[in-house]
Amino acid sequence: MSTRPNPDTAKRMRALVDELEASGLSIAAFARMNGEPPWRLYEWRRRLKRKAPASEPTFVPVRIVDAPNQPAPLEIELGRQRRILVPPGFDEATLQRLVQVLEAC
Repeated sequence: MSTRPNPDTAKRMRALVDELEASGLSIAAFARMNGEPPWRLYEWRRRLKRKAPASEPTFVPVRIVDAPNQPAPLEIELGRQRRILVPPGFDEATLQRLVQVLEAC
């Protein structure tokens, strides 16, 4: 047979569980600081999560636009799991120097 908790106890435990969640501490550390047995905090956290109403899904308006026709970046595999993604309009001299430096490694 299940009994309902005292409303004052439920209110106090809800406040403690909220404080626990915000603290970032483990249940054991928080329980020691507040003079509560850890099992009580585990139990009340479980009870309160079970009773919590499900949150409404949030919908965000989305606008679909045509993507500009841009060429895809070049992908250069150098070996040993090294890769360079080269965007369109790259500077050839800089890329050549970068490849030389990486190949020397």
